[in-house]
Amino acid sequence: MAYGTLAGVPPIYGLYNSILPPFIYAVFGSSMQLSLGPVAVTAILTKSAVETLNPTDEEQTILYSSVLGFWSGIILIFMGIFNVGFVVSFLSNTVLSGFMSAAAFIIVASQFKDLFGITGTSSGQGFVSVIYDLFANLETFSWQTFLCSIAVIAIIFGFKKIPRVPSWIPIELFMMLLGILVGYLEPFSIVTIGHVPRGLPRPYFPPLIDLPMRTVLTQSTVIAIVSYIGSIALAKNFATKNGYAINPTQEFIAQGLTGVGTAFFRGHPVSGSFSRTAVNNQMGAKTPISGMITGTLIIIFLLLLTGIFQFLPKFVLACIVILSVRSLIDYQEAIYLWKNQREELAVFLITFLLTLFAGVDLGVFLSIAVSIVFIIFQSSRPSMVELGLCKSGVFRNLDRYPNAKTWPGIFILRIEADLFFANVDRFKERIYEHAQIPGVKAIIIDGSSFNRIDASALHVLSSIATDLKNKSIFNLNFIFNLKTPFLKIFFYLMLPTSFNFQLDFST
Repeated sequence: MAYGTLAGVPPIYGLYNSILPPFIYAVFGSSMQLSLGPVAVTAILTKSAVETLNPTDEEQTILYSSVLGFWSGIILIFMGIFNVGFVVSFLSNTVLSGFMSAAAFIIVASQFKDLFGITGTSSGQGFVSVIYDLFANLETFSWQTFLCSIAVIAIIFGFKKIPRVPSWIPIELFMMLLGILVGYLEPFSIVTIGHVPRGLPRPYFPPLIDLPMRTVLTQSTVIAIVSYIGSIALAKNFATKNGYAINPTQEFIAQGLTGVGTAFFRGHPVSGSFSRTAVNNQMGAKTPISGMITGTLIIIFLLLLTGIFQFLPKFVLACIVILSVRSLIDYQEAIYLWKNQREELAVFLITFLLTLFAGVDLGVFLSIAVSIVFIIFQSSRPSMVELGLCKSGVFRNLDRYPNAKTWPGIFILRIEADLFFANVDRFKERIYEHAQIPGVKAIIIDGSSFNRIDASALHVLSSIATDLKNKSIFNLNFIFNLKTPFLKIFFYLMLPTSFNFQLDFST
């Protein structure tokens, strides 16, 4: 129910979103513990995406969210059928941590209005917009609501910190029941969720026309990618713990079918839930039947018990959302990167700030762009080391083996990357730096690590060989040691290799 409000739809739709997913995934999924349903990141993505479609009322908001669920499911199915899941590999763990952390901040900020009892706020797509709207309506602040919110957060957080208390005890449910009692007695002005309809949602077919399809497909792609990444990471993690394997292609199709099926019951996009999956695993679930039991219990609740929840205060749901997303703020990753990988820390912070200020929908594409730029940057600056001959007869890095044998005027260099357009100019610079050292006679390139040399690199290599053999420039020998597949190309271009040049290393 809390994730329903986070997605911008009535709370009851959070329950509707929890009915079909466990049944569909049980048939088509490959994870035994994964629990699909509404989650925080997917919910905030859905809300942000719906806002770009400019709904005029609550009914249109519900309609558009189900359309996004339908198309995100279709996109996942096609990604599985055509095996295009490589797209998600462009989101490295560092970039994903930065994106998720920023999304968590936006989610927390979006709950402040209910936490503080503030009314009249308008929806914003970024962190700044949400905070601005909050301060713009600060005169409606309710200190009673704020104190109750602090109490709820303190009780839930404190309870989970008590040692030896099983984590499956539903303290959140107990706080909801206490909140319902407070809402019923209404000791002060409390904003509740209001009427909760009884019964199951009627199936219908989401409208696929009269909508800006370019926007719909773009936003659906964002939701599909993020939901799949979160789900597959969870599924693989718990599969490893329980000793079985996950089929990524099957996961694409299973999650896609789940999204499509949920859309037929006015549900918004779904994803894998870390907390519910962790509870499944802790309680010893070995098959997806555990999820089907959960779905059945929700159906019973919708048929018999919805009436009591009309008195549930919104601040209780806000507290539950805030506490549920705090694990998404990956400060430990930031500390680890600070100690070990300062360059990747910069990527983490750039992704975090871009997502925080641009919004989660645009943040996904910006995160992928940052990841690609970082890959190109790293590839354009390959490590090049000088080699020497060890007593074992193997050439080693002189930085690590300073006593290895070298020869006056001869440099043996190894570039620890493939040669292609992005790094060949830097390679050329390093070669020319060594060529200008007084007394140099030969430069030997150990290309045994090359798995790919593109056309741009071949052109540059040809010009390097010509320059180094030109008496008016350097007049020295330039030799390659290569894998067999590249020898034919080098012979054709008349580039020197270790097969047509001999050096005597015995002296």
